[in-house]
Amino acid sequence: MALSALARLLVLLLVGPPPVVPPGTLAPCPAHPAPSTRAPDAAPTGAGCRATPTEAESAPSTGSRAAPDGGVEDATGYRHLGAVTGDGYAGVTGGLGVSDPGVRSGTNDFVAVRFMAVGSSGGKGTWLEAGWTEDGWQDAAQHVYTYNTNQMSWSYYDQYPIKPGDTVWFALQSAGTDGSGAVWRAWLWWGDRWNLLAEQTLPIGTRTPIEQYVEVYTDPARGRGYPLPRTDVEQVRVEPGAGQPYVDWRPPDVATDVSPNYPGYCVDWLTQYTTWYARTC
Repeated sequence: MALSALARLLVLLLVGPPPVVPPGTLAPCPAHPAPSTRAPDAAPTGAGCRATPTEAESAPSTGSRAAPDGGVEDATGYRHLGAVTGDGYAGVTGGLGVSDPGVRSGTNDFVAVRFMAVGSSGGKGTWLEAGWTEDGWQDAAQHVYTYNTNQMSWSYYDQYPIKPGDTVWFALQSAGTDGSGAVWRAWLWWGDRWNLLAEQTLPIGTRTPIEQYVEVYTDPARGRGYPLPRTDVEQVRVEPGAGQPYVDWRPPDVATDVSPNYPGYCVDWLTQYTTWYARTC
């Protein structure tokens, strides 16, 4: 007989989080897989294939990732447009629309449309994120990427070509513990199956605050901003705890803090907080 939600919670309290299921059984993803023909019908279950980054690079000396703690973002060039959960969750999934921001080539400008599992350790932010990005120090085109604070590097996955007008589905999910921390995985839905992009052990627990942001960074050395066309996020769901059914990211069930009002940028909540878009306005 299936355990009730209360019984599952009692088991977790008594025996702790589940151990990590190693991804070693996942076959490598094809070098040139075909895109998906449909949206995913379920969150990752550990099955699929394992991707390899095309390129991984450290952040530029300026324009590097800032801890997502609000405050002086506007003064330093960061705008985090979207929302973060007020409580901890074990996973998130949703569709990220690809647009063509006006990122300036040869600068440290970037736009990152992403999900993030975030916490802190020793007073510093620590996280894993996944989504798509357009970076001025690259080719000012759109790329699937991950970023984590263990390696402090951007990883690009160019076996998955994307373009403006696409909707790309991502998931972040806790996979238990491995003795030194919580294991978090980043997934991409491609070829009608989940592709494992990255796995990192982080000191953030198996349940942690989750972000869904369109992050816009303007290189202070270049001044002013650049246009952000309508960039959509859709059907966002969160996993309350390991193995529990995903639920829509909606109030009042999911406590949520939204981004501040940045001059020149608008966030339009079509359905709080599952379907929305950001843009310059």
